[in-house]
Amino acid sequence: MKSSKPVETATPHRKRWAGSPSMLVASLLLSAPGTIWAAPFDDADEDPYEFTPLVTQRVNQFTSEVELGMRYITDDAFKFGEYNSQNHQGWQVDGNFDIEQRDFEDGTAKYLRAEGNSIGTKSRDVTLEGGQQGDHKFRLYFDGIEKQTHGQFLQPYDNSNPYEQVSTGVTPPFSTEEVKVNREKIGLLFSKKTPSRWTFTAEANQEEKEGTRDYANFRTLYLYPIEYTTSTVNLAADYAAKDYQLQLGYEFSKFENASADVKLNGSSLIAQEPENRFQQVHVNGNYRLTDRTRATGFVAYSVGDQDETILTDASNTSTDAKVKSVIARVGVSSRVTNKLTLNAKYSYQDKDNQTPEYVNTSSRTSQAFDTTWKTLAVNGYYRLPKGSKIGLGYEREDIDRPDQNREETNEDTIWASYKLPMMDRLSGSIKLSRSERDGSAYDPDGISLAVGVGGGGTRISAAGTQNYHDADRDRTKAQVNLQYQLGTTGHIGVMLQKWNDEFPEAVYGLQEVDGEMFTIDFGASPMRTLSYSLYAGVQNFNYDQKGGAGASFPTGSVVAASEWTTDTQSDAFLAGINVNWEVIPNTLALKFGYRYTDTEDIYEQTNGGVASTGTDALPDTDTTIHTVELQGEYFYSKQTTLIARAVYEDYENNNWSYGDTATPAVNNAEIENPYHNAGLIEFGIRYQF
Repeated sequence: MKSSKPVETATPHRKRWAGSPSMLVASLLLSAPGTIWAAPFDDADEDPYEFTPLVTQRVNQFTSEVELGMRYITDDAFKFGEYNSQNHQGWQVDGNFDIEQRDFEDGTAKYLRAEGNSIGTKSRDVTLEGGQQGDHKFRLYFDGIEKQTHGQFLQPYDNSNPYEQVSTGVTPPFSTEEVKVNREKIGLLFSKKTPSRWTFTAEANQEEKEGTRDYANFRTLYLYPIEYTTSTVNLAADYAAKDYQLQLGYEFSKFENASADVKLNGSSLIAQEPENRFQQVHVNGNYRLTDRTRATGFVAYSVGDQDETILTDASNTSTDAKVKSVIARVGVSSRVTNKLTLNAKYSYQDKDNQTPEYVNTSSRTSQAFDTTWKTLAVNGYYRLPKGSKIGLGYEREDIDRPDQNREETNEDTIWASYKLPMMDRLSGSIKLSRSERDGSAYDPDGISLAVGVGGGGTRISAAGTQNYHDADRDRTKAQVNLQYQLGTTGHIGVMLQKWNDEFPEAVYGLQEVDGEMFTIDFGASPMRTLSYSLYAGVQNFNYDQKGGAGASFPTGSVVAASEWTTDTQSDAFLAGINVNWEVIPNTLALKFGYRYTDTEDIYEQTNGGVASTGTDALPDTDTTIHTVELQGEYFYSKQTTLIARAVYEDYENNNWSYGDTATPAVNNAEIENPYHNAGLIEFGIRYQF
């Protein structure tokens, strides 16, 4: 419960105002410093350093609140409000509510709760839930989101279907559209407990998607409509006993597409996603073998099928596609002694693709691929004095792909971890891993993914694909986490991660990948009413690739003059600061945040051993973002709070494929650059009761 007296708490007040997506990321970084990018490997037992700065917040006894306010958006900027409908200049009325009622009768609690967020926009959600403790519960929910992919999309076709070309040159008129998708989901859940320890749950929902998206075909960009409906039903029966828990479940989903296939000037060029169905039954459970040992298991069987005609042309029919899958997992976890814990897990998954071969009017044949995965993982942890711990693990993954050029891959991974002992104010951990993946011998009779001549050029022959051997891979990873406590109110944390992938058998294609990630964060609360944090992160990838061209290349040999290599470097940098200050206790609180993001790709290419382009930045990933946020809360009374908030964002993207919606090239389209200088101002009131 909340009280009106300010206290120091690590749980910030629930933030309800939906602002810029950039500031949303910044707020997440504040709540979880050091997690600027997710680590490629992290297990549940080995938690990285964690710290949440103390934030002074008002805590009170009220259980319900209503917020109502207005915001003004300074400019039209689709990227600024990509996911929250805040992308058009002008005023918006918005609000949130969270109303809860609880009654206690005969020793049981009954509750009813209604919650809504961003109800004045298309990116809104509303939930009504209630029930009786230990007996039943229900939830009725609605969730909507509007995603705008592009601002202005200029194309030489009209927006009908079939799409008719309105211009064959560089002279207007052109069709101008916004590229966005509206998604709305409505659902109902009901759960009932019985005296015999069974709990039965049923949930049904339906999601509607409407809008447009861009598609590239034969060097032409154009839009095509989206009109999807996905219906889902989930049924579950859970049984809970003293030593075991069991769940029986069933899932059904159906995807429907009301959009016709896309035609340009009357000719069918691309089919829309076909209607399909999916069904799955599963059994999930766990059993306590002893006080220190528990076993888990999961078995599922599923069927997916679709029989819709791919294209509406009379010469095209359905593929009658069907895929059956079996999944099985078993695991055992045991705390052998107070210091030693051992875990083992085995999983099996088989995908049986029963889709027949399909030949379309262009004499292209589809292929059905079957795949089987088998995975074994064993590991153990041993606790040492002063909170330190060592861990060792081994993992094996086998993948079978019948009738393909590389029918099998087998990967072995070993890893070791060490958690440092508590040394006064310093804590941390280190983890190392090494994996080797071996692919089976090349089978020239297997199905090649690139065979024949077509599409405007020569393709690699089946024999030529043996040079692109990415099945064999050697991977090395290392990660270090350190955290130092500064007195009783501050900290500094560092995370360093490096990894390397090598493909020793690949003559062409991907040769090597190097990656590293470094993050640092600092937080402090020098006084009861003030806290601040700073964070920064750097991420770097290097990709080495090799290829070739020329008349002899499709058969596997490459003339020296046509051989090329590329070295691509991808860099990202992120830094920011967050400040929380209760200027006047019980009366006025301020929050300030600033975030800087910069991403860039740099590449170097050589042809025939001669430098071709030197070193240059790839403009399509050269992006710089500055975001500033300031929010103030004035506690007018114990129940009423006045809120003011301002956000400003400068977004620069140097992308050669974007334009300013001027005249596009012949038979092509142009997309508005996401560059913007946009902001918003919000004023609102929160009433708690």
